[in-house]
Amino acid sequence: MPKMKIVLIIVAVFIVWFFSAGFVVADKYEAEVNIKEEVNIMGASLPIQSLDFGNLSKGIKTSRSLILNNDSKNKILIKVLSFGEISDFIKTSKKSFVLGSGEKTEIIFDLDIPFSAETKKYTGKIYILKIITF
Repeated sequence: MPKMKIVLIIVAVFIVWFFSAGFVVADKYEAEVNIKEEVNIMGASLPIQSLDFGNLSKGIKTSRSLILNNDSKNKILIKVLSFGEISDFIKTSKKSFVLGSGEKTEIIFDLDIPFSAETKKYTGKIYILKIITF
């Protein structure tokens, strides 16, 4: 077996072990907004595992937030990633930071619908990676 294959196998085993050992946790949130043609529409809800911005008119700005707590004894590196069509409209207050032991913080998701947006439902996913540091 060539040395390169052995190295790749070792790296793959390490990655699987790293994720399965609980050193990295990823929270996933569904994100969506339904853009309406009518003016001054702003109806929203916030289910626990979703960033639902509801029905909005073009040109509207709104925000949602999540509170993160670190109840562990270790620092946690937080990375916030967004994917999908809605990610073009979302700005995140904190994308990468360290949350110390016993600390809590708020992440704000600002949604800004441009007047040029199509009238349709935009969806995506927000991942919050929590990487334990030693």
